[in-house]
Amino acid sequence: MKIRVIAGLAAGAAVLFATSAFAQDTVTPPSWTWTQFYAGLGVSDNLAQATPDGGVSTVVDGTPQLAPGVIQGAKADILAGYMHQFGGVVVGGEADLDLGGPISLNRGTVYNNSSIGPCFQGTTDCAIAGVSGNLDTLGHIRVLAGVPVLPSLLVFGTTGVAFANAEIDGAYSEARQAGSGSSSRNWNTPQTGTLVGWTIGIGAQYAVTNHISLRGEVYHDFYGTMGSNAPFSANVTAGTSSASASIVKGVDFQNTAARAALIVGF
Repeated sequence: MKIRVIAGLAAGAAVLFATSAFAQDTVTPPSWTWTQFYAGLGVSDNLAQATPDGGVSTVVDGTPQLAPGVIQGAKADILAGYMHQFGGVVVGGEADLDLGGPISLNRGTVYNNSSIGPCFQGTTDCAIAGVSGNLDTLGHIRVLAGVPVLPSLLVFGTTGVAFANAEIDGAYSEARQAGSGSSSRNWNTPQTGTLVGWTIGIGAQYAVTNHISLRGEVYHDFYGTMGSNAPFSANVTAGTSSASASIVKGVDFQNTAARAALIVGF
């Protein structure tokens, strides 16, 4: 919530500044071009995923369930780059940096001997399993290529390199049925590392003036596998509900994000 408030205030201030600075500046085709250096401020909604290579299984009332796949977290982003228009094609390069802390892979719960997991906070039967740890997305270095479908509207695709810090604490599983439940956690010595992977995305950018534009985009980052001193697993059964998670060699980390940004061109 703090990140959302700070990002909102910063974006509002940027809009006021940009509006006053370029109040009389409008997009004037055909002289308008996407060739420019630029910088921007954005807010992204992230869906992080950590998949143990040994697999995850959850069963509720004897029926197999899809295990929780993603953990949501919001971040503010700053970005800068350069675009050049060659007739009906725009190409460029861009770097961005994610601000804020890591996204917890524990569904927001820290597990220890005195706490209960989220599976026991309701009254329905449940089973959850996954990886304990976190993912801190750092940013990207990307190339961009697009087509102006209108003089002031650019549709583009991106690809490049993605960076993140990751931590693996262990495997966990929890199950609950008929008012009672049990849990299993196999802790590991926390392992951390910086992952370098790839990213791909699509988006659109609308020029409000010759120097101010608004961007919306969706991208997917695959960071690869972070090894651990595995194997270890966590398995639990409560009545006809059960859960298990197993890490054999490591954990695959991914992230999908949607971002809205205010861009200022120079």
